[in-house]
Amino acid sequence: MKTKHPTNQNQQDLKRVGECLYRAQSSNIYYAIIKRGGRQIKRSLKTTDGALARRKLKDLKDQAAALSTNGTSKASFKEVAQCWQKSATMTMKPSSATRQEGIVKSLSKTFGSIPARKITKAMIEEWASIRSKERSARTYNYEREGLVRILDYAQREGLILDNPARVLKRLKIRQEKPIIPTKNEFSALISGLRTIQHNNTKDAADLCELLAYSGCRLREATSICWSDIDFNKKQLTVTGGARGTKNHEARTIPLFPA
Repeated sequence: MKTKHPTNQNQQDLKRVGECLYRAQSSNIYYAIIKRGGRQIKRSLKTTDGALARRKLKDLKDQAAALSTNGTSKASFKEVAQCWQKSATMTMKPSSATRQEGIVKSLSKTFGSIPARKITKAMIEEWASIRSKERSARTYNYEREGLVRILDYAQREGLILDNPARVLKRLKIRQEKPIIPTKNEFSALISGLRTIQHNNTKDAADLCELLAYSGCRLREATSICWSDIDFNKKQLTVTGGARGTKNHEARTIPLFPA
């Protein structure tokens, strides 16, 4: 027999068995229903044991009481998101920080003026339903992750009790098979670049070969300095320059003939 999902429990199925404590007649699972600031908080205690349910109820009441009661408790989503952005992007690379800034702007179009404490699961799911159709799976996943992190921050700061965005699932990204040229096709490409009478085509050909033979990302390749090359040891150190590599770790590759 399938058990009803706690959040979908019919209110009429609940029987009051104590202050703020209810039990589902169909499953005997205990629920807490408490009020704070004019808002009802309903939570499955995920147990059929009465003593354990009362301990969990006390913990829940303590959490609810600990929520901020000062002015910040009314902070809008945009205000919370901007505070999160300042702290989260301090250790990020510029490109990642720029992406997070764009995510905050995008999310603020929907949730910006709404107090963080009033954002519900229904609002989150409605946003996800629309946004997942408007954007690629990769872009949606970036925005979904940003939303989760922002509301996690709000929860840590005592502005909300739960993070409603955690119900959202990541979309599966379809992996397209890359088209890899054969050795002959690659040689023809490089030869073609070298025969074009135009500025910088020789540099373009050299760069293409470096990318192909080294496995470097574009910015890693263009950040290579002569000091990164050790001709005695016949190796090249890939540092990524001032921004570093993607995983912030330098690596060495041998200077094989190609």
